[in-house]
Amino acid sequence: MRRKSKATAKRKRDSQTREGYTKKSGTHLRAAPAIKYAFIAAHQEEFPVIRLCQVLNVSESGYYAWRQREPSQRQREDESLGKRIEDAYQNNRGCLWKPTCARRIESARSALWEKTGSSFDA
Repeated sequence: MRRKSKATAKRKRDSQTREGYTKKSGTHLRAAPAIKYAFIAAHQEEFPVIRLCQVLNVSESGYYAWRQREPSQRQREDESLGKRIEDAYQNNRGCLWKPTCARRIESARSALWEKTGSSFDA
């Protein structure tokens, strides 16, 4: 007869008690740490920060450092571009595809592409 490992027995015990098996399920959220930190910030009223950090496999000190950090140059530029697109949208009565609005958005996207090598989707 084949012997079961301790890990297999623990998984079986956890599934019987309806507890989550976080060792394997943690890999399903393959997000950048900043996205995980934003999730923690949004849910810290509901759950303890230390538990959220454990479940999302990030350090508590990393989360608190992220909260204190200033936005990067790239984040500020993306925000500026988003505001320019929003202004163009508002100035054209909610239509992004009028020729003048489309030209403004395309020039902003071109400038971003030249500078960073990536695109911005509004």
